[in-house]
Amino acid sequence: MLNSSSKVRQTPRNSTGFTLIELLVVVAVIALLIGILLPALGQARRSAQKAQGANIQRQLVIGMITYSNGNDGKVPGANTSAGKYDNSTTPDSLSRDAEAPVTQWDWMSPALDADDTPLSWAERVHYLFDNFKDPSMNEILQSSQVTSTSGDLSTLIDERGGMPISSYLMPSSWQVVGQGLAGGPDNLFGQVNQEVGIFQIPDTYRPRLSAFGGGARKVALGDGVPGVNSNGALGLDLTIHDDSTMNLANGFVTLPPCVPPVGVGAAYDPTADLNSLSYRQPGNTMNVTKWDGSGTDLTVDESMDPTLWYPPNTIYVGGGQPQVEEDFDYDPGDPVG
Repeated sequence: MLNSSSKVRQTPRNSTGFTLIELLVVVAVIALLIGILLPALGQARRSAQKAQGANIQRQLVIGMITYSNGNDGKVPGANTSAGKYDNSTTPDSLSRDAEAPVTQWDWMSPALDADDTPLSWAERVHYLFDNFKDPSMNEILQSSQVTSTSGDLSTLIDERGGMPISSYLMPSSWQVVGQGLAGGPDNLFGQVNQEVGIFQIPDTYRPRLSAFGGGARKVALGDGVPGVNSNGALGLDLTIHDDSTMNLANGFVTLPPCVPPVGVGAAYDPTADLNSLSYRQPGNTMNVTKWDGSGTDLTVDESMDPTLWYPPNTIYVGGGQPQVEEDFDYDPGDPVG
């Protein structure tokens, strides 16, 4: 007979895991959170890359201003820091001086501390494009895509698995002189032929900071990827040309966006598939830094404003990109502000 005080103990059933429904709910919640967070993380990454690229541009512009302050106000480039080039210039001769520009259009080398740059021409080329690349632009060139006067560069590119294409370009308008000064006893280099009939830089213009009419309005550097070959693929021409054959096929300068693209290799061609490599920031914009060190971003349409790219009193002759006349109200014969 059972004692009335005795009770049978009931122990609760222990749960040993999730039910299938609970697992499905957890998976659905995680998937929802990932879907919400990934776009935000991607946007944050792109914003951080944009800010880092803008900072690199600013440091390069500060370097050019420092160069200018120590060299009679000159803007580094074809008619100033590279003025010593002649028809006998070769990569071997340039390997004797770490401050020597790697091409006639190279503004970057004079803006840097020569103690940090390699003496070898090929090493210096790779150093410039690898150490001063925009985090938003990841295009890598193989040796077959790079035209060079030196076989050493091709060997170096192969050894290192490629070389970044250049990230930042200067408008060629700052480096040239006005047509009234071109040639002559100093053999000065004037405007590129493709733009002479579209924008006419003042005859007396020399590449000096004092000639810009206020650095806060003029773009010194901007995002840009040059070098599209006839097949539409990326390429880079780093041939060192003599004075009679200098052209824009290089990784340092380009025609301003308001000049219609001529042939292949245009950095700013609104109709080209690869144009997104230059306007590569969020919202299809490009970072630019002005001569006072301030930065901003430009849409394709905003970048067509000639005021950003040319010295004051440059004359708009006609035939520029459609936005020049339609959006910015320039008529042939008008001066650029």
